[in-house]
Amino acid sequence: MKKDFDPIRAYQQFDTLYINTPRYAEVNNALEESLSLMLRSTGLDRRNLLITGDPGMGKSLTLKRFMERLNAEAKKRNPGALLVLYVCTPEDTSLKAMSTALLVALGDPFAGKATHYVQMIRVRKLMDELGVIMVILDEVQHIFDGRSKNVIKTAAQFIKNLENNLKRPIVLSGMRSIEDFIQRSSELRRRFNTRMRIGRYLLTQEDGREFRDFVKAIEEAMPLPLEESLLSERMLLAVYCFSGGIADYVIKPLKLALSRALDRGQEVLRTQDLIEAAATMLDPDGQVINPFEQDLPQLQRAVRMLHSIESDLLRRHEPEFAPVCFSWLDDI
Repeated sequence: MKKDFDPIRAYQQFDTLYINTPRYAEVNNALEESLSLMLRSTGLDRRNLLITGDPGMGKSLTLKRFMERLNAEAKKRNPGALLVLYVCTPEDTSLKAMSTALLVALGDPFAGKATHYVQMIRVRKLMDELGVIMVILDEVQHIFDGRSKNVIKTAAQFIKNLENNLKRPIVLSGMRSIEDFIQRSSELRRRFNTRMRIGRYLLTQEDGREFRDFVKAIEEAMPLPLEESLLSERMLLAVYCFSGGIADYVIKPLKLALSRALDRGQEVLRTQDLIEAAATMLDPDGQVINPFEQDLPQLQRAVRMLHSIESDLLRRHEPEFAPVCFSWLDDI
């Protein structure tokens, strides 16, 4: 290990890794196009976006990185500018909570200290002053998860009024269940007809290549070399079994194994480190295999079983499938 190697800095760089895969690039291109259309038009022609996907697939990270990049570029020209406003939808979806969340994101020190109507006047004023031309509402599933029909209708009306009054493109993002919500709402269906989904990676011929490229980019960013490459057939299947092609599940065991290896001063990330890291993330009460300690034939069989479960989710309850019941299966 080099004398100037800083394990803390090395881990932090890996921890903030963002890989702009084709599906993320497609979302970024759509966001850029929406902004360009807004800047070139009179404000009447707005392209709103609906971005959904599986949990752990990087929707929020992609949107935050887009927001940070655009705002950083805007601040070079005007230090007080805020081009893109990112708001995490509050779990309390009352009108007052929604307008307060907008004011908090705008940096208003008096957020929450007035009625919803007064706060929305303040929202519009601040957006004009800061130069906001796009609003991103993330985690929009909070609007209707477990809510009454009246609350859902009120929230939908709020989004409609927000789009009408702000005259800026709105981006809604969250779980795939939002798609049904938008489709059922006559208020929102027409306004959000550009829809994109960031699904998990699959081991199909088309998706398998993108999954492999994603894993390759992760390995290349690792500050320690691996004892066994993640791109070997065995390790690639192990990563897929553990993660189900969900980006967050791919990187979590790698981060834990890397952190432990750096603490021990290792110069190589061992396969045993991955076995031990993965073991801490498996259900201790379940009969789940640890993919990183399986040989290739066992992993090939596990993948076949997983594909069988994915085509018929009820099969996961059959005894023979118990060893491959990973937590990510509950999210598909």
